[in-house]
Amino acid sequence: MTFVFYIILIATKNRKKQSLIISGIALIAFLFIANTKVVKDRFYEIKEQMNKPIVGSYYNSSNTRLAIYKCDYLLVKELPFFGFGNNLQKKLNQCYADNNDSNFYQISVFNTHNYYFNLILYGGWVFFLLFLIYLFFIFERIRKNPLHLFVFIQLLLINLTENYLSRHYGIVLFCYFTMLFITINKDEKNTRFKFLQITTKF
Repeated sequence: MTFVFYIILIATKNRKKQSLIISGIALIAFLFIANTKVVKDRFYEIKEQMNKPIVGSYYNSSNTRLAIYKCDYLLVKELPFFGFGNNLQKKLNQCYADNNDSNFYQISVFNTHNYYFNLILYGGWVFFLLFLIYLFFIFERIRKNPLHLFVFIQLLLINLTENYLSRHYGIVLFCYFTMLFITINKDEKNTRFKFLQITTKF
């Protein structure tokens, strides 16, 4: 989807046309995805089984997520100033054990499934505040660049349900795009990269 939007941004310079085309494609993609069996099954699961507690070997992705977010919230309430650090997973597992009649957490590793909660629980509110400041400076540099802004928003949304930036491929992707964000020319009318400017001096 990002690649398609990139092609659209290159093909047309008219902002209104860009917005209309991108909105149309996004709507069609949403309707197509919403009509797939996987999505329908997930919505049914959320509607019918999300509030059913985890008991023994009975658990699914919806009530497991609910149990995880419940523990995220409970741990935030007892958070040390500098967070739990490397003991975070142990604290999560203990919370899962105390609040569920199941050993589901022993079958697989269940992290916070929310990168923002992960930051807070790992390093405290200081970590979270530093990350917000970092995001603000990134946003200030890219807010007039539609493609970079689109990718940036995608990353922010993904982090609501996944520890995306804690995974190796998430880190690699974010570092790649961060370099793009950082090297944007301050002149918004010219998005040449700094390394091009440097090479022209030789």
